[in-house]
Amino acid sequence: MTSTAFLEAETGNEEIAQFKTTPDSKLSAHFDIPVAHMASGFHTLVLRLVGVPGDSGTNWLQINTRESQFRYLTTPQPLNPQLDHLDWLFDRASLDYHPVVSVFAPSHSSWAVDAESYVAEGVGLRYQFLPVRINVHDLTVQGGSQRTDDLTDIFAKLPQQSRIAVLIGTATSLQPILHQLGQIKVAHATIAVQVYPGHPDHAILLITGADARQVVLAARTFANPNLAYPSARHLQIDRVSGNADVQNPAIPISTVPFHATEYPLAVTGFKTVTINGFSGPINVRVWNGGWQRSVELRLNLVYSAGMAPTSDVNVLFNGALEGSIPLNAPSGGKYIKYAVSIPSSETRTGWNTLSLVPNLIPAATHDFLYNAERANLQLSIYANSTLTWQGGNSLQQFDLTALSNSGFLGAKAGEVVNLVVPEPRDSQMLSAVATLLAKVAQRQGGTFLIHAESPQDIDNGPILAVGPLSSLPIALQRALALKEDRDGLWRYSRPLQPAEDGELPTAEGYSFAPGKHGYALSARFDGYPLLAFTAPNSATLRSAIHHLTSFGMWPQLRGFTDWWRADGKTIHAIGIANAPFYAFGTAG
Repeated sequence: MTSTAFLEAETGNEEIAQFKTTPDSKLSAHFDIPVAHMASGFHTLVLRLVGVPGDSGTNWLQINTRESQFRYLTTPQPLNPQLDHLDWLFDRASLDYHPVVSVFAPSHSSWAVDAESYVAEGVGLRYQFLPVRINVHDLTVQGGSQRTDDLTDIFAKLPQQSRIAVLIGTATSLQPILHQLGQIKVAHATIAVQVYPGHPDHAILLITGADARQVVLAARTFANPNLAYPSARHLQIDRVSGNADVQNPAIPISTVPFHATEYPLAVTGFKTVTINGFSGPINVRVWNGGWQRSVELRLNLVYSAGMAPTSDVNVLFNGALEGSIPLNAPSGGKYIKYAVSIPSSETRTGWNTLSLVPNLIPAATHDFLYNAERANLQLSIYANSTLTWQGGNSLQQFDLTALSNSGFLGAKAGEVVNLVVPEPRDSQMLSAVATLLAKVAQRQGGTFLIHAESPQDIDNGPILAVGPLSSLPIALQRALALKEDRDGLWRYSRPLQPAEDGELPTAEGYSFAPGKHGYALSARFDGYPLLAFTAPNSATLRSAIHHLTSFGMWPQLRGFTDWWRADGKTIHAIGIANAPFYAFGTAG
């Protein structure tokens, strides 16, 4: 590098600092960004090497982005909270990598857990990509011999960087707090936001109603950030029509998601479409609930006469070309069940994208008629075209990769996820539940239906269980192949390969001490997917889930048995990848 090279810092299209560099040496530079360049919103800082001749590869400068830091000196401004700008309170532009939201509730019964779950979804979706941590606190409001919590007590429990407290409960249970806030009468499901009394740079969000049903309705409404909220601080909700508040995409998947599954593209929402020579690609999102499954696509299509021999439809899967369908008959033609095979190496667990890219070229072209000639070309692709997932065997379980990639809990569109949170429920356990659900909502990109159930009341459908190991219902422990052993050990046993001659498969098992680890396991319960997140106790569970949902950890979830230290950097996993090759059948 020449001795005349400089490192230049630029923001807002203006140079704000410049530093002379010395060849073969280190540079530690400090500079201020003027306040005039720090208006609200996102900014781009450009670091540029200038004063070097040409673009020689010998002139370079390496910046250590891990050790480099921004330091902000800020003063909180008074808030003017409105329901149509709740994203200002749950701000994805937060300077904190792990923003913390505090939720306060006087009850943790099943309906209250439902409400807390929907609030967690709404908080997660508003933060979008930031791994938010939700702390659930007990709120004492009944008085008697025990001192009741007031607004001063609640404020004292807020984290230093948090600017909002979320209160969930019926109007009766929250009456002392509502009285302090001036919210005396609540007759409907209500979402309200207002400045925190005595703290103009903080806010309170109320999720309340006259009874438990209304509280859950208010929470479900809050869960969807895409609703047209009024420019006001108070909203009363009479009802929610249909499933307008639930954003689950249609997932074409059978009750047992790992067997070969064939379905028409219509199940994905695709409709028969007719396109012309100027149409762009057709993209269809398809769901893979298994592991290393190949795909066979069978297309039904008709094309018009007048195509050039070079006309075709390219078939891409996740961006890779998998086949090309020629449209070269001069008088037009039809394909019935035209097969395109896609190898397992190109499929992903979770969502995949099928792209049909038409290339329609007229057989005879004239410069002045080219546009009209091309517009006359027609191609129809029918919704009864089918897609078949191939491979898999009955030993395969729900793969946690689907949860990691897409937030998939095993539920079809409109299906309710059964949430099992063992009793007695404490604030640390519920904090783990809320933080986990916020992350799942972020990965799904929308809200989903969930209902807290006791084990004996579980309805048909997928199950999500969150709680300490010993508190998990015995029936779920059996399904997860877990059994409490002696001396604080646990026994885990699960078959990794099929047995011969119809005999029961032999389970591979070992004993383990839970230690300071978190665990994620998948299995089946009454034919439905079962996911469990557990740890030796509530405190470790909360720490493990908070750590799991952080940057770098969540994408490591895979297989059907995962474990990690509550303060570690690596997730260890067991899955079908650990089974011998002959267990796969046609899976590869």
